Amino acid sequence: MTKRKAMPQVIAAAGLLTIVPVGYAAEMMLEEVIVTAQKRSENINEVAMSVTALGEEYINRLDLDSMDDLQKVVPGFHATVSTYGTPIYTIRGVGFQDTSLAASPTVSVYVDEMPVPYSILSGYANLDISRTEILKGPQGILFGNNATGGAINYIANKPSDEFGAEVELGYARFGTVDFDGHVNIPVSDSLSFRLAGKIIKSDGWQKSTTTDNELGDRDFSLARFSAAWDPTEKVRVLGTVTYGQDKSDTPAPQFFQAVVQNAQTPLDPGFLNFPKAGSENREADWSSCINNSPTEDPEGCVSLAADNDYMHSNIRLEVDLSPTILLTSLTSYQKFDRFQPVESDGTTFRNYESVQMGEIDTYYQEIRISGLQENGANWVAGANFQLDDTVDTFLQSYSDSSSSQIFGLKLGPTRPLSDQDVETWAVFGNMEYPVGDFTFHAGARYTDQKRDFIGCGQDGGDGSWSTISQGIQNLLITGDPFVNSSFPDTTQGPGVDAGPGGCGTTNEPPDFAPGYVYDSLDEDNFSWRLGSKWQATDGTMFYGNVSKGYKAGSFPTAATARSLQLIPAVQESLLAYELGVKSSLFSSRVQLNGAVFFYDYEDKQIRGSVLDPVFGPLGALVNVPESEVKGFEMFATALVTEGLTLRAGVSYSDSEIKGDFTNFNYLGQQQNFTGESFPHAPEWQGSVDASYEHTFSSGMIGYVGALISYQDDTYAGFGELPELEVDSYALLDMRAGIDAGNWGIRAWGKNLTDEYYWRQVTREFGDALVRFAGYPRSYGVTVSYRWQ
Repeated sequence: MTKRKAMPQVIAAAGLLTIVPVGYAAEMMLEEVIVTAQKRSENINEVAMSVTALGEEYINRLDLDSMDDLQKVVPGFHATVSTYGTPIYTIRGVGFQDTSLAASPTVSVYVDEMPVPYSILSGYANLDISRTEILKGPQGILFGNNATGGAINYIANKPSDEFGAEVELGYARFGTVDFDGHVNIPVSDSLSFRLAGKIIKSDGWQKSTTTDNELGDRDFSLARFSAAWDPTEKVRVLGTVTYGQDKSDTPAPQFFQAVVQNAQTPLDPGFLNFPKAGSENREADWSSCINNSPTEDPEGCVSLAADNDYMHSNIRLEVDLSPTILLTSLTSYQKFDRFQPVESDGTTFRNYESVQMGEIDTYYQEIRISGLQENGANWVAGANFQLDDTVDTFLQSYSDSSSSQIFGLKLGPTRPLSDQDVETWAVFGNMEYPVGDFTFHAGARYTDQKRDFIGCGQDGGDGSWSTISQGIQNLLITGDPFVNSSFPDTTQGPGVDAGPGGCGTTNEPPDFAPGYVYDSLDEDNFSWRLGSKWQATDGTMFYGNVSKGYKAGSFPTAATARSLQLIPAVQESLLAYELGVKSSLFSSRVQLNGAVFFYDYEDKQIRGSVLDPVFGPLGALVNVPESEVKGFEMFATALVTEGLTLRAGVSYSDSEIKGDFTNFNYLGQQQNFTGESFPHAPEWQGSVDASYEHTFSSGMIGYVGALISYQDDTYAGFGELPELEVDSYALLDMRAGIDAGNWGIRAWGKNLTDEYYWRQVTREFGDALVRFAGYPRSYGVTVSYRWQ
């Protein structure tokens, strides 16, 4: 690809950090980084796994506001977005490309160890953050949600016993106004409060290719209230309530190719000749309103503005049972309501658009006991229980698509539905035991999950899908949708009309009667990890791990003509082997961490297709029997001179489907995918960051910095079709600022070269192949003031 030449430079930069000059003052050394990746505080360079930790100052100076920003500084982590707005996270090539609201992810997200069980909720996690930890590899021992890819844990700032407050106000391109603030209020020696919040508002950043309209307004707000109470010296209670609203525009894709699904239905020449988006991130197009009417009434439509609400309340209780034994209880409840119109064809036609609706209610309880022995051994044992209730549905319209006529009948809106109740419980334990310079560790978790499901492809309300469904039944039973009628009248014959708003999904033989699909998925698994570390010198540690992780099975939310589309994908498993080193060099002025890994993957869940006799390939979740991932990663930090710090990282992940696996590509063509890599799994990722700061005699600190990040090319789906290629790209971000103690100011820029890149390529139910472009050049200024 055109940017592949950037990757050797990133690798070279990472290597150069290990040979920096060593003739500097001995007292110059990198700061110690403390993490809680194993649910206890320890130096990150003593943790026997691959962990990346980002501190509050680094996050703020680089304006790492989202998961999209996080992938710039964490090689091996990849973030993209699905058509329906559900984010997709991948670590070391392990991700889940599903669009459902309630899909269990391969990369789990936590806030203060409280699980955020579905990726759609992760956009409300980044507020008043003290530290972000990214754990790579299967995480199923100490964290509440099994995950085959890894985990991301946000650690929020807590109430303290000293008064303090800070406000930040930023202004950026596209009229973006960004407010962040917090206040910490000690009430007594044992009680303190903390209130934090953020508000982001902006004008549209996308511009229409055919009109003067703009899209992309942001209207996002998030607040968190925390109370810390220490009723005794041995008891600590932390309660938190978070509330967020997102009324932002949903982005429109870039139309670049028409792919006709049904050649027998003529398409409007205006659609076939619609202007294709050019090589600019801002270019896109969209319908003036998204249909929200069961009859496709032009008056029954809404703009591309979301109306999503999120609430998270939790309580953390800690009790010192003895000087060396700690009891911890985590209690969490989250609620999410969604209303999100989506443009999917990138044109002004109604080729395919939808209004996403749904809700999530999730309750989590964990109790654990941890201890420390005199010889340095430590242990933890506990149990957790989780209840999830999710409803995922959307009204989809495609009156201008080639799929809008079936059996000569006009197909109106339809409404896929997925209603799931999930009950999960688990018991877990872990122990580390030192023997001389070696420390051995072992951990395990037994998980049992029951998932009850109700699904259907419902009629949108005008009765057209119910009538066509009756014709499908006739066809499956008699071979004729009209039962020898001379005109398109599906009411003749054995088929059953579900009626307006009814369920039109045809079930199994012999009668193929329409109706809701009721199913359940009962699974259990035993995840484990064995490993050891060797403290070779005071500054160098080697480690090795073997671990087995699982990801729960899942039911899809899909445009469902046949019940076979709703067969669940069963749980996947990943057996991981990892060897790593963490070395402090040149009197602690250079830190070099590296790892090599191999993953043996079974039953990987993917978004594939099943063959329908009427519609052809239709979306479903399927399992890939055998696949593997192998690779390495290296990350180095160097204090080159007083004030000058370099950070560089690189990762290589080679994913491959093994054995024989045949399914359908995005264009509906049957294909053997053996030997292909996973979607959205770039082989190479890397970044180089340079920062310089100087302390003036007055105590004021000035700083500048630059970050170059690189993502290799990949594909958005199986088949390795040129149309589905996501090109490689490199982004340049820069910042400069002053920190004067009680006030500060910083200027920043992202994608300063205005690199054109896209993050997703897709074709949903319509006839349009589209790209979701990245964010264009942006820049801004932020001022802050502190009271302390």
